[in-house]
Amino acid sequence: GTVTRGCVDKTGTLTKGKLLVTETSFTDTRLAYITAVVANELRDPREFARWKWATEYARKNSGKVSSPSDLQKKYTIDDRIPFSSERRFLAVRSGAEIFIVGAPETVADYSSLAQKSKTKALQEVHTWAQQGKRLIGMAHRKCVSVAAAKKDFEHLSKGKSLRSKVKWLGVMGYTDPVRSGVKSALN
Repeated sequence: GTVTRGCVDKTGTLTKGKLLVTETSFTDTRLAYITAVVANELRDPREFARWKWATEYARKNSGKVSSPSDLQKKYTIDDRIPFSSERRFLAVRSGAEIFIVGAPETVADYSSLAQKSKTKALQEVHTWAQQGKRLIGMAHRKCVSVAAAKKDFEHLSKGKSLRSKVKWLGVMGYTDPVRSGVKSALN
């Protein structure tokens, strides 16, 4: 075959290398805000962008929500499932609550969304992905007790379904702005 055009990029080469949260679609913005802070290890560009979004959200809603640093003190992490490319999500447990962030399709599969709602949510994910956005889905579970949360968390760590228990919170979309001068360099 023949190739007429090849396009390659490495984050930070053609782009600024600084992800920004540019779009959100939440079913519960307050819980999504808490999840953005609590299920955040501040280790990669998406997590830094999520933290920046949370900081802005707290500033805009001053007096209505706790600051990210106050949330970190309130929600101490008792258990963690680190992100892996096989698992496609990160989860943390704080007391009787479980917070999940990850690939929207994976997080939606663990959620209690009805099939029609799940299809609608994933259509939005597909639309945003076609626009070049990087995406994460968010979910939350408040269990009746710490013991129940530990059991649910153990099931989650083994990849077992919690479909009837995890609340879908929605999607967060990121972009990495193109560096100035890239267009003229490519012509």
